Amino acid sequence: MRQNQEETNAQPLALGRRSLHVVVGPSLCSPAFGGDVVALLRDPMRGSLCSRAAAPAAGVSAPALPVRACWRISGDSRPLDTCYAAAQAAMAYTIKELFFTLQGEGAQSGRASVFLRFTGCNLWSGREEDREKGAGGCARWCDTDFVGTNGVNGGRYEDATALASAARALWDRSVREGRGARPYVVCTGGEPALQLDDALVAALHAHEFEIAVETNGTRALPAAIDWVCVSPKAGAKIVVERGDELKLVYPQGTEDTEPERFEHLSFRHWFVQPMDGRAQKESTLACVELCRARPRWRLSVQTHKLVGIP
Repeated sequence: MRQNQEETNAQPLALGRRSLHVVVGPSLCSPAFGGDVVALLRDPMRGSLCSRAAAPAAGVSAPALPVRACWRISGDSRPLDTCYAAAQAAMAYTIKELFFTLQGEGAQSGRASVFLRFTGCNLWSGREEDREKGAGGCARWCDTDFVGTNGVNGGRYEDATALASAARALWDRSVREGRGARPYVVCTGGEPALQLDDALVAALHAHEFEIAVETNGTRALPAAIDWVCVSPKAGAKIVVERGDELKLVYPQGTEDTEPERFEHLSFRHWFVQPMDGRAQKESTLACVELCRARPRWRLSVQTHKLVGIP
């Protein structure tokens, strides 16, 4: 069979006793391999590998996408979803920053934490020129930089063990006396659910972390996360309908983000947090009035900004 250019670009990567071939080229799936081939998409805006075979809608490139790849487990006749899971196990994590601080918001406010900020979001690109283009209304007011890997300890971590080890080393360097306090890591973004998977959750647990996630709630989460905080965004349907904490930035000015829209969900703690920006005073007053009128809701403020810590 005649080799095409894509097949000659294949490079084997170690994956247990098998090899994982990556083919870079102009098409999503090279016909040269045949058999059990899983078409995957590396999207740096979303920061994840998407299986076109498992979810056809994922096989859509973004403007910033530089590479398309096909992955195949050599000599493996397992089903596509199993091969995809094996490919995920070899997936690197793209991290904006990894730093030690105090949690500044919500029910865990004031708690010593390692913050693990993933690159990428599914609601907008994070770039100033795209403020009016995001799928969620948060693009107009988001105050977080989740683009690239240029933050403290940011970079590409080759696997879950490497990333979890780095997080634990940071905790150990930062804490002088840790007795009586379980190590605590906050997975945030961007949108952490684009990259946070079972392998990383297991690795963080193996390093004795209690794991929290701050998510927009639009993507399913690994089951073993210890603390789930959902922060709904205008125009973005949430699929995570239960957890520990629902934290609503308020007011967002849309009907689908009014507090009563979420009160049927299963959360233990309910917070409204004033929208940051030029209208913060007015937003704070609106949150105060809401908490008075609907007492299940409590006021959350960004204490880390008040005391000047990251």
